Amino acid sequence: MISYDRSSSGSRLWIAAAILIGIAAAVGAWIWQGSSSKAEAPATPASAPVAAGSGAVIDFSKPPEVMSDGRPSDFSTEEWGALKDAVSKKADGEKELKRITTYLRFQRGFEQWQALQEGDKAQRHELANRLLEQLPERLTNMEMTMGEGLLICSALLTDLEPDEAARTQKLEGCKTRLEQVAPKLDTAQQLRDAECLTEFQRRQAALVSEHQAKPQGQKDTAQLEKDIESARLAVYDGANCGR
Repeated sequence: MISYDRSSSGSRLWIAAAILIGIAAAVGAWIWQGSSSKAEAPATPASAPVAAGSGAVIDFSKPPEVMSDGRPSDFSTEEWGALKDAVSKKADGEKELKRITTYLRFQRGFEQWQALQEGDKAQRHELANRLLEQLPERLTNMEMTMGEGLLICSALLTDLEPDEAARTQKLEGCKTRLEQVAPKLDTAQQLRDAECLTEFQRRQAALVSEHQAKPQGQKDTAQLEKDIESARLAVYDGANCGR
């Protein structure tokens, strides 16, 4: 996590980083199960693994090498096993597995960009451009909202473009591209479902962050799963999202 500073650019960067951490913590909520004819609630998730490795700048245009056991080279055996278990009961499990791993690479790329703030400028800018190219796909997959996508776009462009007028123009272009691919919520029910999912993801992210901050000996995975299930029920059995 980049430390917070009081400048507007530093604030945008800090907020964008927080958004990505929250979304990554809520990866499990992407695996949905049907729970009623009115709305769907996300299945109880496991904590999300983070892709291994951080060396060279991530190249999203090239698929990673496939190892002899079938896993991508940028995931450990344990991480890959956890992800496969998470999607094993989904009818479209292979498609979901590909989507989740792609998002986790994006999240890892963003963390790498953060770590380069005081490092090689050319390398950092190369990675920022690659992350910008990935934003429309992340929005299409409903892995972030329009507002979150614009905040991340703003943080990346603040790094890439020092001229304010040019940066404003590029941000407008980013907004246009995201608006073109953003899922359209045509009904009040769709909007309600999206708001309920967002609220659950916020609560889940807070629980996972609290769990990860504990000393290793105090981490209780079983209790975390119970707490996340309680959060799910609190949202989806509540007044606004009740089935």
